Amino acid sequence: MGCTPVVRGFLNITNEACIELVNQAALLFNSGVRSLVSHDSDSLRSHMPDASFVYVNSYKIIWDMLHHPKKYGIRETGRACCEVSPGGVLCQKEGPICSDRTKYVFFDGLHPTDVVNARLARKAYGSNSPKEVYPTNVKKLAML
Repeated sequence: MGCTPVVRGFLNITNEACIELVNQAALLFNSGVRSLVSHDSDSLRSHMPDASFVYVNSYKIIWDMLHHPKKYGIRETGRACCEVSPGGVLCQKEGPICSDRTKYVFFDGLHPTDVVNARLARKAYGSNSPKEVYPTNVKKLAML
């Protein structure tokens, strides 16, 4: 995703903007992954005939949180909760960490905070929107 602090930092973007070229690459990749789990896809089925798959559109779910932060109680969408090593992804060893992780989308330069991960899990389990989970959600998959 072109909105992560590491991508924005690598390209020296200091405002809240996302890098559209990276976003487009992520969307293209996700489209390919979604087609792999389609009921019509024989690619995975030929190798794993008894398997069932669910595609969770984490991009869309995180995008919504980034663009509607107040709806989720988030204050910071562009910076990491921790101090990231220069040019790095992970938190700096023994570096400062924000006081309230629930107000951030990203914990470090790449990874979402627990509040974002919890939302992803809830959507994966219970969403009925094919734009968020496809071809079904985890709850329905578990009942098969």
